[in-house]
Amino acid sequence: MSNTQSRITADQDPVGGLIATATSVADLFEMLLEDGKFPGKGRSDDDKQSVAQWWEDRHEAIKALRKKIAAVKEDRDGAGA
Repeated sequence: MSNTQSRITADQDPVGGLIATATSVADLFEMLLEDGKFPGKGRSDDDKQSVAQWWEDRHEAIKALRKKIAAVKEDRDGAGA
């Protein structure tokens, strides 16, 4: 591996970014499976906001993964052209 290749960040390397994002999503899913349940809403506004943020964080993680997948697909399609 050349010195230039070793300096490539996950943002510059679509496959590296995909791997990092997929690992993060897998970790979130694994935590959910280990807990065995979704968080309860609770009664207080803080509890409700906390649960809403929990869902939003997971949704954002999935959207980020899909974006990385699309970037890798686009990169591969462009490389083959």
